[in-house]
Amino acid sequence: MQCRITVITNKWIKIINAWQNHINVGYNYTLESVTSKSQLEKEVCEFICGVCTLKGDYYSQSSLKNAVASISRHLCDAKSDWQYNLLNKSNFPNIFATLDRMLKKMKKLGIGTTKSYNGITTKELKLILHHEELSPNNSEDLLHH
Repeated sequence: MQCRITVITNKWIKIINAWQNHINVGYNYTLESVTSKSQLEKEVCEFICGVCTLKGDYYSQSSLKNAVASISRHLCDAKSDWQYNLLNKSNFPNIFATLDRMLKKMKKLGIGTTKSYNGITTKELKLILHHEELSPNNSEDLLHH
């Protein structure tokens, strides 16, 4: 059984490789075959800006961060000469800046932000409290409360 991090990493590698080979993107090779640090940075930046769910929606803010971390983890495992962290601002300033801009854009658009909940209404509370399952009139029900 694979650990959760491995499953998540494999999911994101599958997504970026599918994104690379999409007709509109046009990279006809896998991420692991990229040898240039600057080319890899360019492609990850494009991925951050261009990837979307199957429904065409943006991924959440945390998903994008997890994607970059997963890609970085994968490269460390797959390439023996890879010694970098894609989330390191000094090694990959463009990735850091692109991720930051994308997250700010998503926040401005209200994507991935939590929405407050107004709670239940008095009417809903009365429905719950007067439901037959909560009735103290039934001796069997009292045994379970």
